[in-house]
Amino acid sequence: MADAKNQVDDAAEAFFRKLPEADYPKALIEGYPRIANHIFSLRNNKEALRVHFESLLTDDRGGRQGFPFPVIVNIQALYDAMVGISDGFIDTGRLFTGRPKR
Repeated sequence: MADAKNQVDDAAEAFFRKLPEADYPKALIEGYPRIANHIFSLRNNKEALRVHFESLLTDDRGGRQGFPFPVIVNIQALYDAMVGISDGFIDTGRLFTGRPKR
């Protein structure tokens, strides 16, 4: 098994390479292997995945630097493929305000 902090686990690597709905998340895997491993570990729990993806894509604590754009694109594509978003990008306005999308 790979060191979760420095390298993507072999099973996670194989999983991401087989996802038909998304391109291989190269930027995420190379820059943030621990996050890729965690996403893989949540793959069978859509609600936990949704919560985790939304926490990655939004800043609810303030002052975070954020991810490089290619990593954000990878995270969003994985979100869509693994959780199933029917209308594209998440509604960040809803996430920040807690109100449903209209």
